[in-house]
Amino acid sequence: MTCQKDFKYKFDSGRCVCTLTAPVDIPLTLSISEMAGRLIHAHKLPEFITDDLCKQLSEFVNQETKSVYYSRIEKCFQRLKDDKELRKTMDIWSNAFTQECIDYSKQSEPSDQVLFADTFHHVIHSPALTTLLNLEQEYANNVSKLIDHRNKELLSLQEKHNYDMGRIVEGVGETYTDSDVNELAVKHFEETEMTDTRWASELSSIQDMQRREFRDWVMTVYEDLQKMDPNQRSRQHAESVSDAVIGDMGVETSFKHAESFTIHLGAQMKTMHNLRLLCADVMNLCKYKMNNSSGFTVASPQRLQTALSLYSASLSGLILLVDNRINSFTGIKKEFASVCQQSTEFHFPDHETQMNEIQEDIIRGNRLRNDVDSEKKDKDSLSTTSNSSTGSQRSNREECSSAHAKAGDFYVTRHSNLAEAHVVFHLVCDEAVYSSNMSSRHPVIIGLRNVLKMVAQYDIDIITVPLLLVHEMTEEMTINWCNKRAELVFKCVKGFMMELTSWGASESKTVQFVVPTSISDEAFHQFSTILPNIFRVSTPLVLS
Repeated sequence: MTCQKDFKYKFDSGRCVCTLTAPVDIPLTLSISEMAGRLIHAHKLPEFITDDLCKQLSEFVNQETKSVYYSRIEKCFQRLKDDKELRKTMDIWSNAFTQECIDYSKQSEPSDQVLFADTFHHVIHSPALTTLLNLEQEYANNVSKLIDHRNKELLSLQEKHNYDMGRIVEGVGETYTDSDVNELAVKHFEETEMTDTRWASELSSIQDMQRREFRDWVMTVYEDLQKMDPNQRSRQHAESVSDAVIGDMGVETSFKHAESFTIHLGAQMKTMHNLRLLCADVMNLCKYKMNNSSGFTVASPQRLQTALSLYSASLSGLILLVDNRINSFTGIKKEFASVCQQSTEFHFPDHETQMNEIQEDIIRGNRLRNDVDSEKKDKDSLSTTSNSSTGSQRSNREECSSAHAKAGDFYVTRHSNLAEAHVVFHLVCDEAVYSSNMSSRHPVIIGLRNVLKMVAQYDIDIITVPLLLVHEMTEEMTINWCNKRAELVFKCVKGFMMELTSWGASESKTVQFVVPTSISDEAFHQFSTILPNIFRVSTPLVLS
């Protein structure tokens, strides 16, 4: 069903301004170019107006078509409101269509991971809380003992190898030759490799067994809880939480220095946030200590809170500064991997598996980034000699196929066996973080902004940030250097937090700024003075 609308078009013929008025069917069944050609032929219009005529005709047809459709929709809605029989017919057809889709559509069932997550959330918020934490600690103790035995055997093997190698090296030229040294080195390497493989297999086996037993136990307890009276379950849950935190005084949770602040950000819509300034080792925020009091195990309040909020909208995150290599062989990455290995990961892939997946993602990301950069260079750069261009392309291919990240990149790992973090953001840094001329446009600062953006988007309420963008102090880091770096990070984080609203986050956040334990007391107190001057700290009202 079509209707006609008058289309008016004005154009300058060179002698005068002419106006064309012609009826056009709406909706238009012809193409715009064909309709314009018919108008030009019928009214003997000049050919030079073809492009402009098509443009204005297209705008006219689109606007009038929308208007016609909107009016028809309004009439249909009005008929639905007034005609009861028609409404009944529409409901019948709607129900029939819905049932048809249900009958023939593929039913999507929740995965085992989703089912276990929901089950664990119910169990951890039940009277079985204390028993569950004790079970986790028992499993962790077994794994720790196995790791201690492994480390002692490897250390003993290394000492034996050092003794044998030293004895042979001393006799080179008299009793032994260089080939004897090489053969012994190969033998030592093979023995170490076999020992590592044997212990890794045993560790993997016990962790797989613990993971199966833990999941079976959680499912069994959940089924038993469903049979319990709700009032009794609530009462026992309260008692269980009290038992879990009764030994808090015996668990060391203090820091060398700690100060807390409450701030308000925003001009009109003010949002309250909590800031903490801590002097602590980042690894201590990952390790959790258990207190064996009166014959039973007591979890620290931090560990208890982390377990209770594992499957919730109140997660905790931590920023770990790493180099550009995606591995766990050196430095703080090795220490963090060791902490993750101290207990079995029951909810997510283990740390090594996650790192292998991240390494593959980094390679794909580098290739994609290289393709985008190549397209930009093809469009904007000046042409160079063919030899230099070929060498540049070869180096770009090698760079994009590597598993090295760039400064400012970050990758995310998930954990359920850490003390105060569910999510760890591994922020890649370079040597520039040790410079005193670091600016707010440095890639690491941009990476920090992107981390906070993810914090706002994915229900992370607590985030721990290394204030100086280093985990260890060096001799070059004077008090002036520390104050300048702290002021830069404070100002940048404040600006990023002001953007949280535009990122869709209006909830209160807790930001923990961590400085290394080797920092001086004077520097820490200066940080606590700089922070209130940059952020708008809420001052309490004292009534006398």
